[in-house]
Amino acid sequence: MLACFVFLTAITFPGQEHRSEPYKYGIKSWQHWCDKNDCELFILNDEVLPHAEMPISWQRYYIFDLLEANGIEYDQIMYVDADTIPHPDCPNVFEMSERKFCFVHNDGSYDWVLRSIENYSKYFFNGYMFRYDHYFDSGMLIFNETHKNFFKQILEFFHENKN
Repeated sequence: MLACFVFLTAITFPGQEHRSEPYKYGIKSWQHWCDKNDCELFILNDEVLPHAEMPISWQRYYIFDLLEANGIEYDQIMYVDADTIPHPDCPNVFEMSERKFCFVHNDGSYDWVLRSIENYSKYFFNGYMFRYDHYFDSGMLIFNETHKNFFKQILEFFHENKN
């Protein structure tokens, strides 16, 4: 049986250790969740590319390359931000995903969502404003090998538009 992985980035930069100090709580809680749900935890501690070339938040999309480079076989992958903590009673969401691309719909701070959409419109999408109810939080994503091309397209988009 192939493993399900929880993947998070927890990169510490010299002189900024205080910024990543709280990650230990997220890592510990996700490790507990993984143990409870028979999953593996994969922590990215090192940059894929220098952060001056690509912000850390974009480097998560190299997950398929990282797993394959390490000879890791997988069934499903869940990316989570290092500052997230699952509820102790959180179910095994892999069993609920139906092997689809899943995410968290942000149904909370619409002020934050609308400001994000405005900035994406201005800096990424040449003024195109997408609907606020189509916005999702990329701090928790569930995916599998069928989404590999989508992640490749995200990385291509970044490299073609990074300036």
